[in-house]
Amino acid sequence: MRDLLGFSVVEAIKSVWVWVAVLAPPVGLLLVEGWRALGLITRRRLIALSVTGLLVELAAIQVSGQGLPTNYTVWLLFPLCVWLAAGLVQLRRHCRWASVALLLTAAVCSIVLQNLDPHHQTDDARGVAAYLESSGALDHPVLVSSDGRVRPILYYIDRSLTLTLPDQWDPKRGRLDYYSEEQLGLVGLPGLGTSSLSDVVGVVDAHTEPGEPYYLVYTEPFYCDRHGELLAALVSRDGLTLVRAFSGMDVHQGVRAG
Repeated sequence: MRDLLGFSVVEAIKSVWVWVAVLAPPVGLLLVEGWRALGLITRRRLIALSVTGLLVELAAIQVSGQGLPTNYTVWLLFPLCVWLAAGLVQLRRHCRWASVALLLTAAVCSIVLQNLDPHHQTDDARGVAAYLESSGALDHPVLVSSDGRVRPILYYIDRSLTLTLPDQWDPKRGRLDYYSEEQLGLVGLPGLGTSSLSDVVGVVDAHTEPGEPYYLVYTEPFYCDRHGELLAALVSRDGLTLVRAFSGMDVHQGVRAG
């Protein structure tokens, strides 16, 4: 059984149990005290705001066919913050400072991990761009599993070209648009959330020739290849192998089957 992020529930528990152990006591205490401190009307308002926001998010996901955009859900934490703040005010002084210390420790640790631990860092588009240039991969077709990650990579390959606007009107966006990925050398693949596996493989075939080596920058599997179907299909057909791993991005190489 797999969860929405594409990895097993056991793996998910292993990765978060430390955080749960640290945060559960102070957060649980603050929630209990906050519930006692808040009036009936305020409780109902916070619950209504939280439930309504969650339903709106779920509806947007269902309509768009995309995964959970975490950067768009931060506002759902506001009712929770009000609840926790109410509980913090009600605690005795030593319990209050102990709770604040634990929460600050968790916050500082997350910031440190975000900047130092490769497993928590953001996508390393700079490193991928440097590898593609130094390895000669740009002499072959380079595909990117997420079309939204094409331009960050290209930015570090050729900033002036990536940021240049052509003298033409884009009828789809209604404004001057950037050069297409095809003009810049990298090809973004449509995600399996909006396209079928055969359609995505068809895009791969459209940009490669039988017997031709090619590279795949595999990134954002949650949005583009949630169940690993694309990667498995290309590994099976084209012998795709991992040649270099970066934070949030893996570079694979294969040979298009004839």
